[in-house]
Amino acid sequence: QVLGRNATDYWFNNTPKQTLINAIQSGKSVTLGTKNGALGGGLVQGHAYMVKGYDAATDRFILHNPWGTSHPTPLNYTQLQQFCSVFVVATPTGTTPAAQLKGCLLYTSD
Repeated sequence: QVLGRNATDYWFNNTPKQTLINAIQSGKSVTLGTKNGALGGGLVQGHAYMVKGYDAATDRFILHNPWGTSHPTPLNYTQLQQFCSVFVVATPTGTTPAAQLKGCLLYTSD
């Protein structure tokens, strides 16, 4: 939404792991949202994270906290299903026209 791109929501409870892996490996922007309640792996409840990558050797996903501190430990897909509700995939390439936003001109680029 911030980049003006189309995005697709995928619910962890009914989406295969390979869908997330394919999105990461094809260079798409991926974020995920955590559930409320007790979480593991250093995750914050009700928070969004960027999925930075997938390590096939360990079968774990690397997450980045946008707050810039306290990044969670790499998690496997079962842990993501347990602690997170949804991941969102957007394509980061292409051209987006400048958008007028409440008097401020916002430019986006590749």
